[in-house]
Amino acid sequence: MLVPLVSALLLQLDAGPSSFALRMREPAQREAAACEAYAVLQSNEFEACAVNHVLETQGPRGRPVFLVFFAHGFDGEDAGVPVGHFEVFDEFSRHLVWAGNANVLGPRDVVLQPTTGPAFVAQAGLYGAPCADAASLQGVQVISLADPGVPLLAVIAGPPSRETRVERTSEPTKPYCMGDVCVGPISGQWLESVFSWSWAARCRANACELTLGPVDGGVAARYRWRAGARRIDGPWGAPDGGFLRLRLEDEWRGISAFSAAHDPNVRCP
Repeated sequence: MLVPLVSALLLQLDAGPSSFALRMREPAQREAAACEAYAVLQSNEFEACAVNHVLETQGPRGRPVFLVFFAHGFDGEDAGVPVGHFEVFDEFSRHLVWAGNANVLGPRDVVLQPTTGPAFVAQAGLYGAPCADAASLQGVQVISLADPGVPLLAVIAGPPSRETRVERTSEPTKPYCMGDVCVGPISGQWLESVFSWSWAARCRANACELTLGPVDGGVAARYRWRAGARRIDGPWGAPDGGFLRLRLEDEWRGISAFSAAHDPNVRCP
């Protein structure tokens, strides 16, 4: 059974672009194709599907994948901008899981596109120590579309004891309807963490780089990789330092150690 199965897969890959891929490459058909693929995933049947932005790049085994950003009427979701909620589909409309299910990009997150090979996403996030839910750590991860389920790089930075919290007010959202019920516009207030470290990422031709350091100046860590990379070179940091690169097989231990080294209120075993 193995030989016929392998042969069938090879024939499928050599048969040229799939109907889904062809529709995704055609602007007039793109939204309908993406929304059909998304309908298999979503549970809210009342929300109208709309697409903000589509990016095609190389995925697993060098085959095409489509990074699709959907519109939900929230502030900052401008047409043609890779921000907000997204999903990844392969050339046959199969859904690919994003690392940690963190499939939302903020305005400071970036999609990096070398001149060849797959795109990368540099994405900020908050980490909480398993032994101290109140301890918030800022972090950044880099994910290759060649393997969207596993980060190539995950770094936490701080220290968390120097963070402050400020109150933010959101812009009113656009009204939206679920069936015959319409809601909005909606605005709100929330507390946002403002950390003492920041990061930046970019690609020049086929060379990519992420830098990390205090917001008041200086680069504490520099990570570099090439197009198509399966690993990223750069320092590991230390639990009692300003940053710590996480080992994916034991990331919770690293998060706990970093939290305990910087915050006297955290007690991790």
